[in-house]
Amino acid sequence: AESIRRRFDDGLPSEEPSLLHFAIKFQEHANEKYWANQELIDAGKEPVYKKSKDIDGGKGLWNRGSLNTINAAMDNPIRPFFSRPSFIKKPIHKINTRDIAEFKNWREEESAKRDQPYAPATINRQNTVLRSIFRFAQHEGERFIPPTIQNQPQELRKRRRPEFSKSEYTELLDY
Repeated sequence: AESIRRRFDDGLPSEEPSLLHFAIKFQEHANEKYWANQELIDAGKEPVYKKSKDIDGGKGLWNRGSLNTINAAMDNPIRPFFSRPSFIKKPIHKINTRDIAEFKNWREEESAKRDQPYAPATINRQNTVLRSIFRFAQHEGERFIPPTIQNQPQELRKRRRPEFSKSEYTELLDY
């Protein structure tokens, strides 16, 4: 009862929305702002809708690239993971570090099933979208401290292109 009264005092609905609720709302918001900017550009005007007005720490305009990044992250892995029964009704403010670790493990398992696993840069973009969803929820009035979501190290040594040995190089030259 106390939490309902507190939400009412903050001007929020009594139900506590899930991360998926805010993720869908964030995706719709990004789509709306992108198209509003596009209309301005088509009319020969400067686009004015910036991410910084909607998300603390957001940079740049709502554009096609940011919309594509959001849509890709939503389609896979954010929507499939947070649609699972244990998360579908879990309020966003109750998502904790353990849940984020579970998300990362699930994403790794799903990535391993793919023909080509996610590159570290793709994982970092997905993490950025997830962090943006938490910030969007705060912008919408939710009061909580979001869990920390660390970016993936680049692991460049593991991703290095194969190289020729000296004998292979010599053999190639002699060919």
